Order: sequence, then C-alpha cells, then structure tokens
Amino acid sequence: MSVAVRSSHRLITYLAVVIVMVFIIALSASANTSASERKKIRALYIPLADHYASIIAYERYRGEMKHADFQIEQMKNWDLLRAYFQSGDVDMAYVMSPLAMDMYSENPHFRWIGLMHRDGNALAINDQLNRKVKLASMRHERKPDDKVAKALKEVFEVTGKSTEIGMPHLLATHTVVLYRYLKEHGLTMSLTPSSGTDVLAIAVAPPKSPSFIKSKSNRAQAAAFEQSLPWADVVETGGFGHVAWYSKDVMPWKHGHVECIA
Repeated sequence: MSVAVRSSHRLITYLAVVIVMVFIIALSASANTSASERKKIRALYIPLADHYASIIAYERYRGEMKHADFQIEQMKNWDLLRAYFQSGDVDMAYVMSPLAMDMYSENPHFRWIGLMHRDGNALAINDQLNRKVKLASMRHERKPDDKVAKALKEVFEVTGKSTEIGMPHLLATHTVVLYRYLKEHGLTMSLTPSSGTDVLAIAVAPPKSPSFIKSKSNRAQAAAFEQSLPWADVVETGGFGHVAWYSKDVMPWKHGHVECIA
C-alpha cells in the first residue's frame, strides 16, 4: 500500500473519530451533567472496518471523558441493529445511509446525523467465477470492467439460474453500488427470487459472508458478495475467494461515495 493511501486512510480514521467524539460531547453536554454524574451514551455497531472509529474512540478516550460514559455494543446483523435503535433504548448507531433513510421514514426521531465514512466496500467472487474472469494478481489492478459481468451472464445462460450475491442488507449502499455496476454492463438484478434476472441480491450478515461464499463453492456454485471491508480481504487471504473490484471505482467521486452515517 502506498504512502499516499496510508496517509489518506489515517486521515479518514482520524476524522471519523473526531465526528464520534463531537457527537458524544454534544449528547453529554445537552444533559447538563456534572463530571461525577456522567451521561451514559450507548452506541451500536457491526464488526466492520467502517466502524473502527467507534472502537478507537472507546478504547483510547473513554477514560478521559468528563461528561460521557461512552459504551459500544456489537450487533450480529443490521436488522437487530435497526430494531434496537428504533426502540429508543440506545443513543446512537452507525448505519448505512439507505437503511438510515428508511429508518427515519419509519420513525423520524433522529436528533443528529453525521458522516461516518466514505467508500470502503468491495465485491468478492469465488473460484467458480474467477475461472471465467481471471483476475489480475495485483488487487490495485482489478477494476470494474465487464469481465465479472460477462461471467455472471454466462452462468445465467448455462444454468438458467440467477447468481446469488450477498449484501449486508438489501437497503445498503452496497446494493446501490452493485446495481450500478450491473446496469452499466447490461445485466439485471432482483431483490426477490424467481424473477428471471442475471443476479439475485440476498441479505447475508457481514460476519457470515465468508462462510456463505465457501458453502457455495463446496457445492460448485458460482457466488459472490458485496460487503464492507475487511470481509472481501478475509476470503482472499483465506484462499477461498477473490476481491474483484472496490466500490470507489464503481462510484468514483472526488471525496469518495457516502457509505455509513452516525
């Protein structure tokens, strides 16, 4: 990884931590509490690189907080995180922006919204697809060209079945990224089964995405997932999947596409 990329990642992580800290201070200050009566601030997260800022804030600064008793709680999937936050029993959550918008339309009780991070997800494919794609050995050379799209189209034409691609949630930025990639290459995608599309997007909890792609490979079925890092890196490092491309190249923007908000 180049020095410029490492510096950029450090800056993004630093800014995300600052955002978390500002939010915590704002909540605790609004409660007019004294240092001896710290306001409990509970935050929900999913185990993703996207949410490292909350863990860093917790590990490095919780002992220095004068007004806030900052606590974090890991959720197993996005539906649990959604339900818990919507119950009103917690103060904040790190959420993908499309899901957050749907949550707000359901219950507009948000008091503060801040950008958590940009970019940060990738498409991983299994060996069945990569035998057709033949990805470059260096990850930085892998771009969202038509090779993966052609492989998915070939699978559909041969088997008559949609390739299942795992999303962290159907209301995810990842779904938007995948839809854009497929549409740009003339493929179709559905969120419901038996739709006769090239691709079927299904919800797969991020920590379960490696086992999802491995189980498909064990049955000699083409499969992929579009998830936040580090899960795409996990399957390639583990030798049972490949990073096909990164979302930043599908939706290029000067400062990166919006991903999660707090």
